[in-house]
Amino acid sequence: MCVIRVAVGTALLGFGVASTSLVGMVAPSPTEAVAQRETVPAGCAEIPRISARWQADISQVASERRVRFDGRWVSLSPQGWRDAYNADVIRNSSWALWFQALVWVVPLALENAPLAVRTVVDQANAIPDPGTSASPATQVATGWTPGAIRNRLITVRCLYLMTRDDRLVAVARELGDALMDPKRYSGWPRSLPHNHGALTSLAMIRAAKTFARPQWTSVSLERLERDLPKVFSACGMAREQSSGYQALNVSLWSEVANLLDYKLSGPRYALRALARPDGVLEHIGDGLAPAVEPNGQRLWCPRAGWAANTLPGRTHYVLRFGPKASLHGHSDHGAVTWFVQDIPVLSDRGLYDKTVNDRLTYARGMAAHSVLEPLNVTINPATEAKRLDDNEYRLVDDTFGIRRERTIKIAPRGIAVTDIASSGNPEQEWVQHWQLAPGWTPTDGGARYSDGTRLEVTCRGGALSAVAVESYPGWRQIQPAWDLQCRATGSAVRLRTTLEVK
Repeated sequence: MCVIRVAVGTALLGFGVASTSLVGMVAPSPTEAVAQRETVPAGCAEIPRISARWQADISQVASERRVRFDGRWVSLSPQGWRDAYNADVIRNSSWALWFQALVWVVPLALENAPLAVRTVVDQANAIPDPGTSASPATQVATGWTPGAIRNRLITVRCLYLMTRDDRLVAVARELGDALMDPKRYSGWPRSLPHNHGALTSLAMIRAAKTFARPQWTSVSLERLERDLPKVFSACGMAREQSSGYQALNVSLWSEVANLLDYKLSGPRYALRALARPDGVLEHIGDGLAPAVEPNGQRLWCPRAGWAANTLPGRTHYVLRFGPKASLHGHSDHGAVTWFVQDIPVLSDRGLYDKTVNDRLTYARGMAAHSVLEPLNVTINPATEAKRLDDNEYRLVDDTFGIRRERTIKIAPRGIAVTDIASSGNPEQEWVQHWQLAPGWTPTDGGARYSDGTRLEVTCRGGALSAVAVESYPGWRQIQPAWDLQCRATGSAVRLRTTLEVK
């Protein structure tokens, strides 16, 4: 039996992926690791690792009553808690989420448990629940978004298991009771099912046993039973437009399916079809993608916007299209990732982090994907696809007068693409991007891989050039890479490009 290597680490969530697939954390020393195993309860060991990932500095909590989190010092006075969120921080919702999740009090408890408990109680007193009628910005700033509430509940539960301090019971119960509010649940009937809903329900079920709140369990099970049949499309893909979030949803909802005795084979099949023969899940859309055991099968999801297949010679591809980019999707309609004979040729650039800046704009935009981009025009197309042959597709979208039609045929060692596009603007510039995986170096007429493998690229109808870019293999990790570009100008263009691995 094939086993999907996706860890079900829902005790704490990291940026849209199962917690055990977090990349780029600061690893504890062997001594620290032993101490954590001996002191941190089962299911809570991920919290100190997330704290380390955000470079939490707790050295001055006792002496100066302040903590540093991702480079920012915050005073732990009542006013300091309230002042922690300026305009710059709101631009980084992940900072707000994890700082207010209090992940750093668990490492603090390993050194000074009474101080850790006092810190949690002080935070609860300083920033009460503003209620669901408060603006989204206020809920982010105060740490009372559903995600922050859930993750703080997880932290408080772990701290309670470490200390058995009764002052934490009231804090935890207030958090859990807040999550009982239907307005704070991401799922039916107020919205389509979402991974946040599953995460909340699973956290509530665990916390219910700890804090003697059986109603948390009953309500959470009702929510999960109502949502589960609606999470995945008929082809097995979640609607979150991301390979990493597909892995997360399969992990989460597999745990739910086990609780509810529900069969969930289609989503696992779809996830495994996305995996390359070497087990790598390309970082398509937001999120980090864990290793997955591939099944070598075809995936065809014309409504959700995914196609994938494994060809002879350990060749694999993923093709993106479908509804407008939303949730965790990128402007990647028409993009293909391509893996040939154990060599990644075309890849996705991933995501550096979620801070609102130029890197985020780049990573989510057309320029970071193997698509035909109309320069200086902002569109969010819905792209329809038709499968012409086993590995040949036609993609079409028409948005605000920008029409693109891409025909793509994928073979074991080659790709042939024809792009026909029009805009009505005779000065319109077009760029056909080909995102080379890290390890490739441009040459005249193509590129060379680090092992000497050659890629020949021909571009008819435009001029070929190479541009150095960044690739993001993990959280705040950067690798140099190259974007081969075929450029043309005109109100109507036709570009035919072939790529062949030699």
